Amino acid sequence: MKSPVAAAFAMAIGLLVLAGILLQPLFDGVLTVLLHLAVLVASMAVVIGIVNLISVHWMRVRHKEPRSVYSFVVIAAFLVTLLAGILINPNSPEFDRVITNLQYPIEASLMGLTVVSFTFSCLTLIKRQKRSLFVYLFMGSALIFMLLMIGFFDNINSPVLIMIVNIIKSIPIGGVRGLLIGMALGSLITGIRIITGSERPYAG
Repeated sequence: MKSPVAAAFAMAIGLLVLAGILLQPLFDGVLTVLLHLAVLVASMAVVIGIVNLISVHWMRVRHKEPRSVYSFVVIAAFLVTLLAGILINPNSPEFDRVITNLQYPIEASLMGLTVVSFTFSCLTLIKRQKRSLFVYLFMGSALIFMLLMIGFFDNINSPVLIMIVNIIKSIPIGGVRGLLIGMALGSLITGIRIITGSERPYAG
């Protein structure tokens, strides 16, 4: 994929997508075809990733590596889910109920582990001898948002405090918007570099 043909093909596809976006609805048909191709390629990539994941875990189980029991659990869970999807309609309420009842406890456990990890990080920052201003800002903001999430300030009657709480609650929205703007600018710059041929992530 390091040949000039691959670079020219990637640049042509990028220009075609850009023209389709700028000249809608003239290129709607072309964009639909490209979208279907992208979905097909992404689906094949998912299938290849699943096969590779199962093969890696199977090799661990086969060679009886340390902690291979976890690999066995992964393979068993995959096979059970696959058989359930084949024997039961994936769009049926029964299948959705089973998957949901399995997924929610796992997500709750992961969120609990995340909280424990953040708490441990805060304790590590507190124990540091050299504490900068950012350490105190991080600990203070974490404490304030934790109090907001548990509803500590919900019963206040002061208009000034209510206004301050509402302002603090709106801060994460600004942060999310900043992240989205940064992602959009990064994607735009990457797309321009691919179209101009200066960036070649497909070169392998």
